[in-house]
Amino acid sequence: MSMDNYRPARLRIFSHITQRQILHVEDALEINKIVLDAYTYARNQGSSQHCTCYIDADDARLLAHQLITGSLVEPWTDYKGSVNRKTGEVIARVLTIEPTEGTKIAGYRISCAQGPGSRMDSGAVKPAGKLDKISVLLPARDALKMALALAEHLQAWTILSYWNRKNETWKPEEEKENGNQ
Repeated sequence: MSMDNYRPARLRIFSHITQRQILHVEDALEINKIVLDAYTYARNQGSSQHCTCYIDADDARLLAHQLITGSLVEPWTDYKGSVNRKTGEVIARVLTIEPTEGTKIAGYRISCAQGPGSRMDSGAVKPAGKLDKISVLLPARDALKMALALAEHLQAWTILSYWNRKNETWKPEEEKENGNQ
């Protein structure tokens, strides 16, 4: 396949690419999520490791705000998981974003980890073994670019999808009473 015709599976909001790592932030708002895909790779060898983490849209909005305002001062961790529909395999995912002040690169470390999980009685997924982990350092300026792009994307989605979401979830009481549902 030619790279001229390449199209990602999801709308890409932001990408951060270094000599050894890639971080893509993508739209999965059809399921009310934002996706973070992290890769490690070597030149002429391709990708050697890949992790995917999901974040709820509301949490992504809050996270973007905290990064923009500089109010994310403690590590932020989100635990998620899923079940592979084809194989039944349970996958645990852990996303951690933490400030790196006092280190060589001031900014944020975004760590995406995934691996075997087990389903709890509540339906939640917890890690059940060693998770593969990729940590990407984002200098403060790049973290701000990511946060601004994410906030702008979420705002645009909120506006564009407002009418459909309103019509699917809200009906005035008088319409319900008159049977005009």
